[in-house]
Amino acid sequence: MDAGVAAVLGALAGSVSAAVVAFIGGRYSREVAQIGARSEHLKESWGKREERYKNFLLILGTAELQLEKIVRRLLNGQSILAELEVFIDAVKPIENARTEVALAGPLNTHESARLATVVVLFVCEKLEDHKLAHSYLAQGPFPMGTWEMRMFGEGLARKLEELEGAKKSFEARAVQDLQDFGFRR
Repeated sequence: MDAGVAAVLGALAGSVSAAVVAFIGGRYSREVAQIGARSEHLKESWGKREERYKNFLLILGTAELQLEKIVRRLLNGQSILAELEVFIDAVKPIENARTEVALAGPLNTHESARLATVVVLFVCEKLEDHKLAHSYLAQGPFPMGTWEMRMFGEGLARKLEELEGAKKSFEARAVQDLQDFGFRR
C-alpha cells in the first residue's frame, strides 16, 4: 500500500474515532446536565411542597391550641371573648393555605386538608354566632347561663377531637407524600 493512502486512511480512522468519542461525550454531558437539572427541580419542588404543608400544619396547630383554651374556659363557665378573637384571627389564612396544599400535593393529601379545613371553618362559624349571641344577650335581661356555655363547650370539645384526628391524618399523608415524592434531604 502506498504511504500516502495509508496516511489518509489513518487520518480518516482517527477522525472517525475522534468524532464518535466526541458524539458519545456530548450525549453523556447532555444527559448529566439534564439529570442535574431534574434533580435541582425536584429539590425546589420538594422544598415548596414541604413549606406549604408546614404552613398548613402551623395553622391547624394554632387552631387546635386556641380551641382547647376555648373549650376549657367554656366548661369552667368563663368568658371566651378574647380567645374567640384570637382563634378567628389565627384561622383566617386557612383557605389560602388549603389551596396551596391542593396545588402542591396529591389528591389524598388535599382531601385530608379539606376535611381539616371544614372542621376549622365550622368552629369559626359557631364562634362567630356565639360572639353575636353574646352581644345581644349582654344587653338584654337574660344573660347567657352556665348551662348554655357548658353545652356549647361540650359541642366544641367534639369538634376539637375531629380537628385533632383531621390534623393527624393530614400530617401522616403529608409525610408519606414527601417520602414518596422522590427527593429526600
